[in-house]
Amino acid sequence: MNSYLKIPLKTILEAITNLFLFLNLDLFINRHKLIILMYHGVSNKKTRIGEVENYDGKHIFVNKFMRQMRIVKRYNVISMQELAAHIEHEEKLPRNPLLITFDDGYKNIYNSAFPILKEFGLPATIFVCPELVDKNEITWLDKVELAIARSKKNVIAFN
Repeated sequence: MNSYLKIPLKTILEAITNLFLFLNLDLFINRHKLIILMYHGVSNKKTRIGEVENYDGKHIFVNKFMRQMRIVKRYNVISMQELAAHIEHEEKLPRNPLLITFDDGYKNIYNSAFPILKEFGLPATIFVCPELVDKNEITWLDKVELAIARSKKNVIAFN
């Protein structure tokens, strides 16, 4: 007898996209430790299944990012280079240190986030997928999530 675990596609998508939120929740609990804000992108595009940019809602809206940066500027925002120097020289970090990072290197980081970061004088680190530079492709995880989002099936069965 085959035993299958049936999980609705919507549940899988929500779990994948919300995982990062749950993992980062504890970062705000203790202000005396380094806070790392991790973004994927900043966009004005509405979430729509099948749309490549922000189809799963991982990219924060520009106005929300602007509001967050107004709050963030109250912290001691440090660059990745400053963090590396503190670690290398075994120095204490400043009080309320915060690091801003972006994963995957989406173009909207430059078009939408950079002007806001520049306005507030905030450093940020962008982790780029080098194999995708100068290519019109999306990351493997985005391909998987997009395939699930575009699927007409309501359930995925794992045996």
